[in-house]
Amino acid sequence: MRPIDSTRSCLRSLPMFALAASLAGCGGAPADAVALEPDPGVEGRPATEPTSPGASTGLAPAEVSTIQIVPQPEGGTATCPAGSVWVGTVRGRVLDLADAPVAGDPVSLCGAFCLGARTRSDGRFTVRADSCFPRTAEYPHGVAFNFHGLGYHAGVTLDLNPDDDDDLDAVDVPTVHAPSMLESRWVPVPRQGEDDQKLTLPDGFSLDIAGGSLSLPFGALERVSATRVVGAQLPLVRANGAMPPSLFALTPDDATFSAPAPLVLPNDQGLAPDAVVEIVMIGGPETARFAPIGALGVVDHGRVAANGRTVSADHGIPFLGWVGYRASAN
Repeated sequence: MRPIDSTRSCLRSLPMFALAASLAGCGGAPADAVALEPDPGVEGRPATEPTSPGASTGLAPAEVSTIQIVPQPEGGTATCPAGSVWVGTVRGRVLDLADAPVAGDPVSLCGAFCLGARTRSDGRFTVRADSCFPRTAEYPHGVAFNFHGLGYHAGVTLDLNPDDDDDLDAVDVPTVHAPSMLESRWVPVPRQGEDDQKLTLPDGFSLDIAGGSLSLPFGALERVSATRVVGAQLPLVRANGAMPPSLFALTPDDATFSAPAPLVLPNDQGLAPDAVVEIVMIGGPETARFAPIGALGVVDHGRVAANGRTVSADHGIPFLGWVGYRASAN
């Protein structure tokens, strides 16, 4: 099994259209452990036939409000070494904020290695892993689900094993809402560009991007976009504290800054002037050093402006992804 860094290098070397079809080879997992589901309704992305034991179940995922895990039935034969998690089949659906299906886009199960599939024309996906995922420092629960937006949609990462079980034989994932970013406000960030940029939204959001400070994932759009997501359409992640009522999706997710990027958010929670806040983000496979994978983590602190209208980060954010604020716990 190749180490995590090799997995990342492999993923970054792939063109976008090949990402889903090649994820299984990026982590040293057996090739027959991945189900890529053919769908003639998705044009422009050639399908790979499922291979045993990674055959699609053909069943539509259940609509669930939380991650639902079913262990192996009594007498099940799958076993894993100590410190590993058994993962059988993972199912779910990806929609945009208008509840339209997100079709033909790559999804993966990642831990010490990655297994990939893609969404069908109705936005549903099924990945039959039938694999043991060892617990690691970055993946203490063994495995996470990833939707790869690459700037076209907001990417989403979920911890599939929040209770740290050993047996995830069947997992139903709640509907994942991935905002389309093509109609969101954006600023250009060419890979060789040196011009400073400022991305703003009418509600008071702003992000300052110093020229040459942003490292983009391979295949991502060369622009930074932002949109606000509220309530039930927020990613279902471990909050590790209070869950903000809204988050901003910043793309391309997992793009990292060489120095923290100054951030201002609208004070839509009505906190008192000068109140201290936590700036929180959801960690992904490339940003686990800043925030836990598939969970909210504190990346900075900030303060409500004297006029009470906005919240400014003390230093800024280290990467692009899902970001918000909450009252400081201290």
